[in-house]
Amino acid sequence: MSEKDNVKKTTSPIDLSSVLERIGGDKSFLQELLDLYIEDFSEKYGQLNQAIEQKNYDLIRELGHSLKGSSANLSFFPLQETSCQIEIAGKEENIEKAEQALVSLKYEFKKLKDYLSKKENLDYLPKSSAENSESSLKGQILAADDSIDSQLLLKSFTNQVGIELDIANNGKEAVELFQRKKYALIFLDIHMPEMNGFEAFEKIRSIEKEKSLSFTPIIALTGASFPEDKKKCLSLGFNDYVEKPYDKEKILKIIHQYLKICHDISPSEDIQVDESIKDLVPDYLKNRKIDVEKMNNALRENNFSSIESIAHKIKGSGGSYGFTKMSQIAQQLEISAKENNYEETKNMIKNFKHYLDNIKYE
Repeated sequence: MSEKDNVKKTTSPIDLSSVLERIGGDKSFLQELLDLYIEDFSEKYGQLNQAIEQKNYDLIRELGHSLKGSSANLSFFPLQETSCQIEIAGKEENIEKAEQALVSLKYEFKKLKDYLSKKENLDYLPKSSAENSESSLKGQILAADDSIDSQLLLKSFTNQVGIELDIANNGKEAVELFQRKKYALIFLDIHMPEMNGFEAFEKIRSIEKEKSLSFTPIIALTGASFPEDKKKCLSLGFNDYVEKPYDKEKILKIIHQYLKICHDISPSEDIQVDESIKDLVPDYLKNRKIDVEKMNNALRENNFSSIESIAHKIKGSGGSYGFTKMSQIAQQLEISAKENNYEETKNMIKNFKHYLDNIKYE
Protein backbone atom coordinates (compact mmCIF):
# COMPACT_ATOMS: atom_id res chain seq x y z
CA MET A 1 0.00 0.00 0.00
CA SER A 2 1.39 3.42 -0.94
CA GLU A 3 1.83 6.24 1.56
CA LYS A 4 -0.91 8.17 -0.25
CA ASP A 5 -3.37 5.27 0.00
CA ASN A 6 -2.52 4.85 3.65
CA VAL A 7 -3.20 8.54 4.29
CA LYS A 8 -6.63 8.28 2.72
CA LYS A 9 -7.62 5.38 4.94
CA THR A 10 -6.68 7.03 8.25
CA THR A 11 -9.20 8.74 10.49
CA SER A 12 -9.69 12.47 10.68
CA PRO A 13 -6.57 14.18 12.10
CA ILE A 14 -8.66 17.00 13.60
CA ASP A 15 -12.05 17.45 15.26
CA LEU A 16 -13.03 20.62 13.40
CA SER A 17 -16.28 21.17 15.32
CA SER A 18 -14.55 21.13 18.70
CA VAL A 19 -11.82 23.48 17.43
CA LEU A 20 -14.43 25.91 16.11
CA GLU A 21 -16.25 25.85 19.43
CA ARG A 22 -13.03 26.50 21.36
CA ILE A 23 -11.68 29.37 19.28
CA GLY A 24 -15.01 31.09 18.60
CA GLY A 25 -15.66 33.13 15.48
CA ASP A 26 -17.22 31.38 12.49
CA LYS A 27 -16.37 28.89 9.75
CA SER A 28 -14.80 31.50 7.50
CA PHE A 29 -12.42 32.52 10.29
CA LEU A 30 -11.45 28.89 10.88
CA GLN A 31 -10.80 28.43 7.17
CA GLU A 32 -8.55 31.51 7.16
CA LEU A 33 -6.73 30.17 10.20
CA LEU A 34 -6.23 26.77 8.58
CA ASP A 35 -4.89 28.35 5.37
CA LEU A 36 -2.43 30.46 7.36
CA TYR A 37 -1.36 27.43 9.35
CA ILE A 38 -0.65 25.39 6.21
CA GLU A 39 1.33 28.25 4.66
CA ASP A 40 3.30 28.96 7.84
CA PHE A 41 3.98 25.26 8.48
CA SER A 42 5.22 24.70 4.93
CA GLU A 43 7.68 27.58 5.23
CA LYS A 44 8.95 26.50 8.64
CA TYR A 45 9.26 22.87 7.52
CA GLY A 46 11.64 23.98 4.76
CA GLN A 47 13.66 26.02 7.27
CA LEU A 48 13.71 23.07 9.65
CA ASN A 49 14.99 20.69 6.98
CA GLN A 50 17.84 23.08 6.25
CA ALA A 51 18.57 23.64 9.96
CA ILE A 52 18.88 19.87 10.48
CA GLU A 53 21.25 19.54 7.51
CA GLN A 54 23.39 22.35 9.01
CA LYS A 55 23.03 20.98 12.58
CA ASN A 56 21.83 24.39 13.72
CA TYR A 57 20.43 23.23 17.07
CA ASP A 58 19.21 26.62 18.25
CA LEU A 59 17.15 27.05 15.09
CA ILE A 60 15.89 23.45 15.31
CA ARG A 61 14.67 24.13 18.86
CA GLU A 62 13.06 27.46 17.93
CA LEU A 63 11.27 26.05 14.88
CA GLY A 64 10.09 23.00 16.80
CA HIS A 65 8.68 25.21 19.53
CA SER A 66 6.92 27.49 17.05
CA LEU A 67 5.38 24.55 15.14
CA LYS A 68 4.34 22.93 18.41
CA GLY A 69 2.52 26.08 19.51
CA SER A 70 0.67 26.67 16.25
CA SER A 71 -0.31 22.98 16.03
CA ALA A 72 -1.62 23.05 19.60
CA ASN A 73 -3.75 26.11 18.83
CA LEU A 74 -5.71 24.05 16.28
CA SER A 75 -5.57 20.76 18.21
CA PHE A 76 -3.41 19.00 15.62
CA PHE A 77 -2.15 16.68 18.32
CA PRO A 78 0.06 14.35 16.21
CA LEU A 79 1.85 17.38 14.73
CA GLN A 80 2.03 19.02 18.14
CA GLU A 81 3.68 15.95 19.65
CA THR A 82 6.11 15.51 16.76
CA SER A 83 7.06 19.20 16.85
CA CYS A 84 7.69 18.83 20.56
CA GLN A 85 10.12 15.99 19.83
CA ILE A 86 11.95 18.26 17.38
CA GLU A 87 12.17 21.01 20.00
CA ILE A 88 13.58 18.55 22.52
CA ALA A 89 16.05 17.20 19.95
CA GLY A 90 17.32 20.72 19.35
CA LYS A 91 17.63 21.32 23.07
CA GLU A 92 19.52 18.03 23.53
CA GLU A 93 21.57 18.61 20.34
CA ASN A 94 20.52 15.16 19.14
CA ILE A 95 20.57 15.22 15.35
CA GLU A 96 19.40 11.61 14.99
CA LYS A 97 16.28 12.29 17.04
CA ALA A 98 15.63 15.46 15.00
CA GLU A 99 15.90 13.54 11.71
CA GLN A 100 13.51 10.84 12.92
CA ALA A 101 11.01 13.43 14.10
CA LEU A 102 11.24 15.24 10.76
CA VAL A 103 10.13 12.07 8.93
CA SER A 104 7.10 11.77 11.23
CA LEU A 105 6.39 15.46 10.82
CA LYS A 106 6.31 15.15 7.03
CA TYR A 107 3.90 12.22 7.20
CA GLU A 108 1.50 13.83 9.69
CA PHE A 109 1.50 17.11 7.78
CA LYS A 110 0.69 15.30 4.52
CA LYS A 111 -2.17 13.48 6.21
CA LEU A 112 -3.58 16.76 7.49
CA LYS A 113 -3.26 18.54 4.13
CA ASP A 114 -4.97 15.68 2.31
CA TYR A 115 -7.85 15.81 4.76
CA LEU A 116 -8.27 19.60 4.58
CA SER A 117 -8.06 19.59 0.77
CA LYS A 118 -11.44 17.84 0.63
CA LYS A 119 -14.03 20.62 0.73
CA GLU A 120 -16.73 18.32 2.11
CA ASN A 121 -14.81 17.97 5.36
CA LEU A 122 -15.49 21.62 6.13
CA ASP A 123 -19.01 21.87 4.71
CA TYR A 124 -20.76 20.30 7.69
CA LEU A 125 -19.38 22.82 10.17
CA PRO A 126 -22.02 25.06 11.77
CA LYS A 127 -21.57 28.78 11.70
CA SER A 128 -21.28 30.53 15.04
CA SER A 129 -21.77 34.23 15.47
CA ALA A 130 -18.95 36.27 16.91
CA GLU A 131 -19.50 38.04 20.18
CA ASN A 132 -19.92 41.77 20.11
CA SER A 133 -19.54 43.67 23.34
CA GLU A 134 -18.67 47.21 24.30
CA SER A 135 -15.34 47.63 25.97
CA SER A 136 -14.55 50.20 28.63
CA LEU A 137 -10.83 49.63 28.17
CA LYS A 138 -8.74 52.77 28.32
CA GLY A 139 -5.65 51.81 26.40
CA GLN A 140 -4.62 48.85 24.33
CA ILE A 141 -3.18 45.39 24.64
CA LEU A 142 0.17 44.35 23.19
CA ALA A 143 0.81 40.72 22.24
CA ALA A 144 4.20 39.38 21.10
CA ASP A 145 4.21 36.05 19.27
CA ASP A 146 6.29 34.93 16.30
CA SER A 147 3.58 32.66 14.84
CA ILE A 148 1.29 34.34 12.29
CA ASP A 149 -1.65 32.02 12.93
CA SER A 150 -1.28 32.52 16.69
CA GLN A 151 -1.39 36.28 16.11
CA LEU A 152 -4.59 35.92 14.13
CA LEU A 153 -6.13 33.84 16.89
CA LEU A 154 -5.27 36.40 19.59
CA LYS A 155 -6.66 39.21 17.44
CA SER A 156 -9.89 37.30 16.95
CA PHE A 157 -10.34 36.73 20.70
CA THR A 158 -9.81 40.38 21.57
CA ASN A 159 -11.90 41.68 18.67
CA GLN A 160 -14.82 39.65 19.97
CA VAL A 161 -14.86 41.78 23.13
CA GLY A 162 -14.16 45.07 21.35
CA ILE A 163 -10.49 45.43 22.30
CA GLU A 164 -7.78 46.77 20.03
CA LEU A 165 -4.66 44.59 19.92
CA ASP A 166 -1.17 45.55 18.75
CA ILE A 167 1.05 42.71 17.53
CA ALA A 168 4.83 42.28 17.79
CA ASN A 169 6.64 39.48 15.96
CA ASN A 170 9.32 39.10 18.63
CA GLY A 171 10.52 40.54 21.93
CA LYS A 172 12.57 43.27 20.27
CA GLU A 173 9.51 44.65 18.45
CA ALA A 174 7.50 44.44 21.69
CA VAL A 175 10.02 46.59 23.53
CA GLU A 176 10.09 49.12 20.67
CA LEU A 177 6.29 49.39 20.67
CA PHE A 178 6.23 49.75 24.45
CA GLN A 179 8.68 52.66 24.24
CA ARG A 180 6.23 54.50 21.96
CA LYS A 181 2.94 53.68 23.67
CA LYS A 182 1.54 52.89 27.10
CA TYR A 183 -0.35 49.59 27.23
CA ALA A 184 -2.90 48.34 29.72
CA LEU A 185 -1.82 44.70 29.36
CA ILE A 186 0.99 42.83 27.62
CA PHE A 187 1.17 39.19 26.48
CA LEU A 188 4.70 37.88 25.82
CA ASP A 189 5.46 34.54 24.20
CA ILE A 190 8.47 33.09 26.00
CA HIS A 191 10.27 31.54 23.02
CA MET A 192 10.74 34.01 20.16
CA PRO A 193 13.61 34.81 17.77
CA GLU A 194 15.88 37.86 18.15
CA MET A 195 14.68 38.53 21.72
CA ASN A 196 12.76 36.06 23.85
CA GLY A 197 9.99 36.84 26.31
CA PHE A 198 12.24 36.76 29.38
CA GLU A 199 14.60 39.37 27.90
CA ALA A 200 11.70 41.54 26.71
CA PHE A 201 10.11 41.40 30.17
CA GLU A 202 13.29 42.59 31.87
CA LYS A 203 13.77 45.43 29.37
CA ILE A 204 10.15 46.61 29.77
CA ARG A 205 10.44 46.58 33.56
CA SER A 206 13.73 48.49 33.28
CA ILE A 207 12.07 51.16 31.10
CA GLU A 208 9.23 51.50 33.62
CA LYS A 209 11.68 52.04 36.47
CA GLU A 210 13.78 54.55 34.52
CA LYS A 211 10.71 56.59 33.56
CA SER A 212 8.91 56.11 36.93
CA LEU A 213 5.96 54.43 35.20
CA SER A 214 3.47 52.17 36.94
CA PHE A 215 4.07 48.50 36.20
CA THR A 216 2.07 47.14 33.28
CA PRO A 217 0.57 43.68 33.87
CA ILE A 218 2.63 41.24 31.77
CA ILE A 219 1.37 37.76 31.00
CA ALA A 220 3.70 35.01 29.81
CA LEU A 221 2.58 32.69 27.02
CA THR A 222 4.17 29.32 27.75
CA GLY A 223 4.26 25.78 26.42
CA ALA A 224 2.82 23.15 28.76
CA SER A 225 5.71 20.76 28.05
CA PHE A 226 8.26 23.00 29.78
CA PRO A 227 7.21 23.58 33.42
CA GLU A 228 10.57 25.19 34.17
CA ASP A 229 9.44 28.17 32.05
CA LYS A 230 6.47 28.74 34.37
CA LYS A 231 8.67 28.69 37.47
CA LYS A 232 11.07 31.15 35.87
CA CYS A 233 8.16 33.42 34.86
CA LEU A 234 6.90 33.65 38.43
CA SER A 235 10.38 34.12 39.88
CA LEU A 236 11.07 36.99 37.47
CA GLY A 237 7.81 38.71 38.37
CA PHE A 238 5.44 38.04 35.48
CA ASN A 239 1.90 38.75 36.66
CA ASP A 240 0.60 35.46 35.29
CA TYR A 241 1.04 32.91 32.55
CA VAL A 242 -1.22 31.23 30.00
CA GLU A 243 -0.38 27.77 28.71
CA LYS A 244 -0.68 26.99 25.04
CA PRO A 245 -2.74 26.06 23.08
CA TYR A 246 -4.44 29.44 22.99
CA ASP A 247 -8.03 29.20 24.06
CA LYS A 248 -10.62 31.97 23.99
CA GLU A 249 -11.75 31.23 27.53
CA LYS A 250 -8.20 31.32 28.89
CA ILE A 251 -7.31 34.59 27.18
CA LEU A 252 -10.56 36.39 28.06
CA LYS A 253 -10.33 35.29 31.69
CA ILE A 254 -6.93 36.96 31.92
CA ILE A 255 -8.25 40.12 30.27
CA HIS A 256 -11.23 40.16 32.64
CA GLN A 257 -9.00 39.65 35.68
CA TYR A 258 -6.53 42.42 34.93
CA LEU A 259 -8.63 44.93 32.98
CA LYS A 260 -12.15 44.21 34.28
CA ILE A 261 -13.51 43.74 30.74
CA CYS A 262 -17.02 42.33 30.75
CA HIS A 263 -17.73 39.24 28.67
CA ASP A 264 -19.66 36.02 28.94
CA ILE A 265 -16.84 34.01 30.48
CA SER A 266 -16.52 33.92 34.25
CA PRO A 267 -13.12 34.93 35.61
CA SER A 268 -13.51 32.54 38.53
CA GLU A 269 -11.35 29.55 39.31
CA ASP A 270 -13.25 26.27 39.60
CA ILE A 271 -11.54 24.16 42.24
CA GLN A 272 -12.03 20.58 43.37
CA VAL A 273 -11.26 20.74 47.10
CA ASP A 274 -10.09 17.64 48.94
CA GLU A 275 -13.01 16.21 50.93
CA SER A 276 -10.86 15.94 54.07
CA ILE A 277 -10.39 19.75 54.28
CA LYS A 278 -13.60 21.01 52.65
CA ASP A 279 -15.05 22.10 56.04
CA LEU A 280 -12.02 24.33 56.59
CA VAL A 281 -12.32 26.25 53.32
CA PRO A 282 -15.10 28.77 54.23
CA ASP A 283 -13.14 30.08 57.23
CA TYR A 284 -9.92 30.05 55.21
CA LEU A 285 -11.42 32.25 52.49
CA LYS A 286 -13.04 34.50 55.11
CA ASN A 287 -9.63 35.07 56.69
CA ARG A 288 -8.13 35.90 53.31
CA LYS A 289 -10.72 38.67 52.88
CA ILE A 290 -9.63 39.97 56.27
CA ASP A 291 -6.07 39.90 54.91
CA VAL A 292 -7.21 42.18 52.07
CA GLU A 293 -8.40 44.75 54.62
CA LYS A 294 -5.13 44.45 56.54
CA MET A 295 -3.08 44.96 53.39
CA ASN A 296 -5.11 47.98 52.32
CA ASN A 297 -4.60 49.52 55.76
CA ALA A 298 -0.88 48.78 55.58
CA LEU A 299 -0.69 50.32 52.12
CA ARG A 300 -2.22 53.56 53.40
CA GLU A 301 0.63 53.68 55.92
CA ASN A 302 3.26 52.66 53.33
CA ASN A 303 3.95 49.59 55.47
CA PHE A 304 5.21 47.37 52.67
CA SER A 305 6.94 44.90 55.01
CA SER A 306 3.57 44.01 56.56
CA ILE A 307 2.05 43.44 53.10
CA GLU A 308 5.02 41.35 52.06
CA SER A 309 4.64 39.18 55.18
CA ILE A 310 0.89 38.63 54.64
CA ALA A 311 1.37 37.86 50.96
CA HIS A 312 4.16 35.39 51.77
CA LYS A 313 1.87 33.43 54.11
CA ILE A 314 -0.94 33.37 51.54
CA LYS A 315 1.49 32.17 48.88
CA GLY A 316 2.40 29.23 51.10
CA SER A 317 -1.12 28.27 52.14
CA GLY A 318 -3.16 28.82 48.97
CA GLY A 319 -1.81 25.85 47.07
CA SER A 320 -2.20 23.62 50.14
CA TYR A 321 -5.94 24.25 50.04
CA GLY A 322 -6.05 23.65 46.29
CA PHE A 323 -6.11 27.33 45.27
CA THR A 324 -3.06 27.39 43.02
CA LYS A 325 -4.04 30.69 41.41
CA MET A 326 -4.24 32.32 44.83
CA SER A 327 -0.62 31.39 45.52
CA GLN A 328 0.45 32.80 42.16
CA ILE A 329 -1.26 36.15 42.78
CA ALA A 330 0.16 36.28 46.30
CA GLN A 331 3.64 35.70 44.95
CA GLN A 332 3.33 38.68 42.62
CA LEU A 333 1.95 40.73 45.49
CA GLU A 334 4.90 39.73 47.68
CA ILE A 335 7.35 40.80 44.97
CA SER A 336 5.71 44.21 44.41
CA ALA A 337 5.63 44.87 48.18
CA LYS A 338 9.27 43.86 48.53
CA GLU A 339 10.13 46.45 45.85
CA ASN A 340 8.04 49.11 47.69
CA ASN A 341 6.13 49.66 44.46
CA TYR A 342 2.98 51.48 45.57
CA GLU A 343 0.98 51.38 42.32
CA GLU A 344 1.80 47.78 41.52
CA THR A 345 1.02 46.67 45.08
CA LYS A 346 -2.26 48.57 45.03
CA ASN A 347 -3.26 46.91 41.74
CA MET A 348 -2.26 43.46 42.96
CA ILE A 349 -4.34 43.84 46.14
CA LYS A 350 -7.31 44.77 43.91
CA ASN A 351 -6.65 41.72 41.75
CA PHE A 352 -6.47 39.51 44.82
CA LYS A 353 -9.79 40.85 46.12
CA HIS A 354 -11.36 40.34 42.68
CA TYR A 355 -10.10 36.77 42.69
CA LEU A 356 -11.58 36.09 46.14
CA ASP A 357 -14.92 37.62 45.18
CA ASN A 358 -15.24 35.27 42.17
CA ILE A 359 -13.70 32.05 43.43
CA LYS A 360 -15.70 28.84 43.12
CA TYR A 361 -14.96 25.46 44.60
CA GLU A 362 -16.60 22.07 45.01
